[in-house]
Amino acid sequence: MLEFSYARYCLRPTRRLAKVLVSNLIDFQCIFIQMIILKYWNPNYQIGLADWRVVYQFPQAELMIKEMHQGRLYYRLSGSTRRISYNQLKRGLKKKQIIIEEEPNLLPF
Repeated sequence: MLEFSYARYCLRPTRRLAKVLVSNLIDFQCIFIQMIILKYWNPNYQIGLADWRVVYQFPQAELMIKEMHQGRLYYRLSGSTRRISYNQLKRGLKKKQIIIEEEPNLLPF
């Protein structure tokens, strides 16, 4: 998603707006935002799922690591040894849409 921001206002770029901004020499920034839409929510574990690959732990909205152990799919936080199985998550899932906005990690060059 590409948006131009100026003085706390986010504006969608149009040809007319771009001409006005360039002609008045207003300084504007280009901001890239990555939007992740989580479709399912487990209130017991406070975990949101977009699909089986993208799983976030709340309230920090931290991406969980997926791993296989003895042929089963498990999720865990980085630096933690506590695993939560996919079957445990599926038991308490509810449909709820949560949107997470992140700035992508881009290289400086």
